[in-house]
Amino acid sequence: MTFCVSRYTMHNMRKTYKFRLYPTRKQETLLNRQMEECRWLYNHFLEQRRDSWKQDGVSLSLYDQIKTLPSLKNERPSLGTVYSQTLQNVAVRVDLAFQAFFRHSWWAKSVLLNATRSWTFATTFL
Repeated sequence: MTFCVSRYTMHNMRKTYKFRLYPTRKQETLLNRQMEECRWLYNHFLEQRRDSWKQDGVSLSLYDQIKTLPSLKNERPSLGTVYSQTLQNVAVRVDLAFQAFFRHSWWAKSVLLNATRSWTFATTFL
């Protein structure tokens, strides 16, 4: 399992560090569960945007979807096992997919079971 960390330096240069992880089976199971929750949330946000546009002709914003996270955590307690900033980043990824859709005229696709193997954690490095 590979783990990448990106950060911006003082001069606005982006640096990415790549780490190889060797998780135990228990840790790998936990990471896979978190990945599955992120995948579910991505597909849920994608469906929300599509339905909102088809039914009401209204486009949901990134912040509209981020505001729904607390209620989604109440409905689906397993989302509580994932860091909140990671869940917020899922909404950012959906927003970026929709920006690309309107820029290039192709539909944002649902995430398949193994289509994505990455997610973002908020980190601080000195």
